[in-house]
Amino acid sequence: KPQERAAIALVIPVGSVMEEEAERGLAHMVEHLAFNATENYSNHDIVRFLESIGAEFGACQNAYTSADETVFELLVPTDKEGPLMEACR
Repeated sequence: KPQERAAIALVIPVGSVMEEEAERGLAHMVEHLAFNATENYSNHDIVRFLESIGAEFGACQNAYTSADETVFELLVPTDKEGPLMEACR
């Protein structure tokens, strides 16, 4: 496992407090869906990419939704050129 890692965090200043009663849980669901597909990755490809460069799912990739923010965190190996920039894509 690579020892050198960069920590990347994407903090979105919107959380569950913004939900209406009928929307309860939606922010948390969207948080989970972000690991399923993005504009650049589909069908869990983002998880497969991160695992292929040594970033374990759960331990190195995580997210949470609180009342006032949604945060995505990644620990990306930096022992090779390329993976860090690809993870930021």
